[in-house]
Amino acid sequence: MDDLTVFVGNLPFSVTEMDVRRDFENCGMITDFRFPFHQDTGKPKGFAIITYATRDGAQNALKMHETDYDGRTIFVRLDGAKGKGKGKGKGKGKGKDDT
Repeated sequence: MDDLTVFVGNLPFSVTEMDVRRDFENCGMITDFRFPFHQDTGKPKGFAIITYATRDGAQNALKMHETDYDGRTIFVRLDGAKGKGKGKGKGKGKGKDDT
C-alpha cells in the first residue's frame, strides 16, 4: 500500500487547485498533486490526490479527515485504502435473453 499518497474527497467546487495545494502543503512537501476537472465543463471534480515526500506529510494530511473545508466536510484517506465497493462480480448474471 502506498502510504505517501492521500485521496481528499468532498472538496467544495468553489475552491481552486491553488487553494487546495497551498492548504495541504502545510502538512508536508508535496511531490505529486492531481486536481481533476470535468473535460466537458472545465469544473473541478471535487477531489484531489496528493503524494507527499514523507510519511509524516501524509499522516498530517490524514488529520484533516472529517474537518470543515470552506463549508464542506472533507474526507481524507490513504489512496490505497479504497473501501470494498459493490464492484463487478465474477459470476455470469442472467441477461434478458436468459431464462
